[in-house]
Amino acid sequence: MESAPSSQSFPLTAAGGTSAAQRIMVSSSTKADLTGLSITVEGEFVIAANECAALLPRLSGCAIDIAFRPTALNGSDVVRTGALVLRHDGTPTPVRLPLRGQVQLRPPAVANLSPLALDFGNAHVGLPGAHRHVRLTNG
Repeated sequence: MESAPSSQSFPLTAAGGTSAAQRIMVSSSTKADLTGLSITVEGEFVIAANECAALLPRLSGCAIDIAFRPTALNGSDVVRTGALVLRHDGTPTPVRLPLRGQVQLRPPAVANLSPLALDFGNAHVGLPGAHRHVRLTNG
């Protein structure tokens, strides 16, 4: 069984959020079918989609979509590691694909403007107009 690449990195993701899924292709060798195929993940990663069945015929392949889902910040530990683990009847030890993701230290700013529109009514050219107040907040 072959899998590519030899490791997978995920983009900066906010704690409590989920990254976009990344597709990992699994293929069987030219020699034999893969039977008893099972796929799991370790660490703060999730299987978003799994097109692989328990039997993968020889010379064929399937896809697994993996996403990074960091749960919380642990001090200054912003790099999280895990693995995609593939087991099958043809090998006594599982095939492991290292996974790596980075947690965003603080959530991104969310600007809020209130009100969203202002009405100044009729104004005379050259004279000061009415004052209006706008509130800008970071949600």
